[in-house]
Amino acid sequence: MKVISYAEEHIVTTDEIADEVLKYARDLGRTKTADTIDIPALYQDGHVGQVHLLIGPSSQITVLESDQDSADIDGQQFIAELQRRSAAMRSQRAAVVGDEQYEAYDPDEPSDAA
Repeated sequence: MKVISYAEEHIVTTDEIADEVLKYARDLGRTKTADTIDIPALYQDGHVGQVHLLIGPSSQITVLESDQDSADIDGQQFIAELQRRSAAMRSQRAAVVGDEQYEAYDPDEPSDAA
């Protein structure tokens, strides 16, 4: 188990979830965007719930090891969703490479398409 510390709050969750939150926060920082996520977490009274969190480029998140006993937190859907969102951010940077039609393109030259 790990503890995600954010804005003086401490969120106890699985190692996999905490690691994925850090990766997603890094990706958000790289794209200078923010997002809200619902982190599956273990509350102090022992129940498992979600913590709604806004993260973005200026988020200061730390992850610490915890001596907390393992809890049954199902995070597979959450992890898959963060990975999907990260992949979507990366796919926004499309580039055409090696296509002769575009290599000879000059924006200052009139085109035949008009």
